[in-house]
Amino acid sequence: MTKLRDFIHQIRDAKTYQEEREIIAKEAAEIRDTSSNPKKRAQNIAKLMYMHMLGYNTKFAQMDSIQLISSEHYAEKRLGYLALMILLDETQEVLPLIEHSLKKDLDDKNQFVQSLALTAIANIASHEICRDLCPEVQKLLGHSPYVRKKAALCAVRSIQKCPDLAELFLDDIQSLLKEHNHAVLLTTVTLMLEILNADTVLRSASHDDPPQVPFKKTLIKYLPQLLNIFKGLLMSSFTKEHDIHGIADPFLQIKLLQLFRALGHGDLTASEAMNDLLAQAATNTESGKTAANAILYECVNTIMGIESEKGLRVLGVYQLSEFLTARDNNLRYVSLNTLKKVLAKDQQSVLRHLSTIIECLKDHDISIRKRAVDLLLQLVSRKNIKLLMQEFIEYLQRATDEEKQDLTSNLSLIIEEYAPSIDWKVDTYMRVLLSASHYVPLHMANKFIALLTHCNDEMQRDVTTKLYTALLELCSTPHLLSKRSKFLQVAVWTVGEFSLKSAQVDPSQLLKVLRQILDRSDTDVRTKAYVITALTKLSERIPPLAADTQQILHALKSNPELELQLRSCEYSALLNVGADVRRKVVAVPHPPIEIQEDAHLPFSEKPHSRKTSTAAMEGSLIEFDDIGKESVDEEDSGTTATAQQHGSAQSSSSGDILMFFDDLENNKVEPHNSAVPSTGLDDFFSDVSPQNANNHPQSSPNRIFTIYEKEHLVIELELFKPDEVYSPEKTTAIVHFSNSNLFPLTSFTFQVKLPKYLTMKLYKATSDRIPGASNRKVQQKIELTNMKHGEKPLVLKYQIKYKQNEDGEFVVQQGTTQKLDF
Repeated sequence: MTKLRDFIHQIRDAKTYQEEREIIAKEAAEIRDTSSNPKKRAQNIAKLMYMHMLGYNTKFAQMDSIQLISSEHYAEKRLGYLALMILLDETQEVLPLIEHSLKKDLDDKNQFVQSLALTAIANIASHEICRDLCPEVQKLLGHSPYVRKKAALCAVRSIQKCPDLAELFLDDIQSLLKEHNHAVLLTTVTLMLEILNADTVLRSASHDDPPQVPFKKTLIKYLPQLLNIFKGLLMSSFTKEHDIHGIADPFLQIKLLQLFRALGHGDLTASEAMNDLLAQAATNTESGKTAANAILYECVNTIMGIESEKGLRVLGVYQLSEFLTARDNNLRYVSLNTLKKVLAKDQQSVLRHLSTIIECLKDHDISIRKRAVDLLLQLVSRKNIKLLMQEFIEYLQRATDEEKQDLTSNLSLIIEEYAPSIDWKVDTYMRVLLSASHYVPLHMANKFIALLTHCNDEMQRDVTTKLYTALLELCSTPHLLSKRSKFLQVAVWTVGEFSLKSAQVDPSQLLKVLRQILDRSDTDVRTKAYVITALTKLSERIPPLAADTQQILHALKSNPELELQLRSCEYSALLNVGADVRRKVVAVPHPPIEIQEDAHLPFSEKPHSRKTSTAAMEGSLIEFDDIGKESVDEEDSGTTATAQQHGSAQSSSSGDILMFFDDLENNKVEPHNSAVPSTGLDDFFSDVSPQNANNHPQSSPNRIFTIYEKEHLVIELELFKPDEVYSPEKTTAIVHFSNSNLFPLTSFTFQVKLPKYLTMKLYKATSDRIPGASNRKVQQKIELTNMKHGEKPLVLKYQIKYKQNEDGEFVVQQGTTQKLDF
């Protein structure tokens, strides 16, 4: 049988994986043959550990390691415990077999044998072993420092597995803290942290009886002693045993800071006792080395986690800003993450270092850039919107595709909420479209178009000129056209609508550009639809373009894309009717489009507060089982709320054809079984008149239901399909809350429960205060998915909770909506 050294050499000399497997298989067979030989057991176990490190299965030898820990020889026992911790874990079925050996070794007079058993317990002990051996572990907490430090770690493991055991170790803390051995102090502080965690676990588990006295109140009496230990570390001179780059035992300092944070959270008295020492640690610790940076970072976390003074928080934020100028990427990353957490407590202190944060947008590391963007999005205000938007747009120009996609939707919200003027808003929208066109959300492009219709003639002329110039430049680099789809759509719509207002628009050049976009194979269908719509409108306003437009429309009648084929037939027929009809339908200017709040997110909701809850809403809501089983399947009875049609935008009296494609991506045109008729155009356009222009059917109309109306509070449910064709099971609901009373409703919450076949994402309401006697409504968005769409309707059970005055009692109301077939 080969020795361990020779076995390792054979494995290393193997030239192929197959050769290595043959060596392993041969050695494993020999180990099985000699497993009954006690003299060979230690050598076999050493080989098995090496095999395990290489990734080979060694479960067949688990019993050998268990037998080895029972050896009377310390060397073999130590090897057996090492193998036990490497080859086994707490899930193994054979683990209970070691409990007797562990108990025997814990009672041994030799402290080194005791330490072997303690090390094994701290690493792989199961729930049952921790509970059974807890008395022995507790007894060893009064042993020598060498054993006490290991026993404290065993106590940590025991509390992790059995939180109810934490109370047994409270009385041992005092004696452990008197120990001057740093290893014992480190494990003791770790034990105290675990006791605090166990207290939280026990109190959050409603089915367990929580401790009568919180463990935190018991442990906080040791705070003066802990502060003295920390002060001694800060003031201590050089000690070779614990010094790392001039820092006395940084591991113990970090653990103490974590414990201070846990003890000081929500406790003003304890926080005041820590303030001076924390300021001293943050001031006197010189950054530059890893150990010092680790302490400074933990110190800042502690300052922000306790009820610290404002001056101390300013010092902490300053230290984080110093990290942002460091070379270490990890330091900059954690600093940005921590600054984001600080915003909730002290935003002004963070704003002092705005320029330093902006510099992080130019970092080479994408993770740092992302964290900087997230932080800056939360720092946006009316005072700095122009500065930060300029930085965001410059960042978009050099950002990766993934970064653009994450940022553009947030920029839309910021522009809407903080825009200082309409001129600035229009200009900023246009710059964002140019910088990240392909990744601009559809609602942002639509909002920009709607905004243009509300601008004065001068603004429309300037925007048209800029977009026309940018369109010419873009077409000079054709390979970029497919990456600028949203910009193309906006630019084409604008020049088609307002080209006559700009003297710089050359009709022949414009026709050439539109042809180029239309002829490219990589241009998407929606953009081509915008182009032919713009051409149709231009042909009536600029007569020289009429012949070319008819030629283009005629060629598109045989286009394989059904949508383009259908529209080209309709537009071609439209251009052949009488001049009076064309003037009413084609040449008429587009009326102002109603600018609605973003349907995807509440208008006033800032990007950093957009958090959804996918868990079921908890509270005192009534159960929903009866709805899922009975009431949904029953026929409607009684009076139901009247559904009101609520169009997304008012159509013009002329039925403007430019709006045909607003929802092109969300609608699918069914193929016709017969060709488009070439006659009967008078009947086809008989309804195109001012009184009938609004009768065109709208796709996916919004429906509004009044679900609650009582005591001056009215709740309306607005439903619409974000994608009726491809995702009919998905419905977006906007809940509107209004209050007709003179006094506001405060602390308002709206909770929902659903039957099992419905899932939801519930967004945060725009406010928890509903103003009185005001037209202003509070809104809350819900995204619903009906997994049995077409079989069962939408139905919601809801609970509302509010106060009619600040000092009053809560009013709680519950109800159920009607069955909504939507």
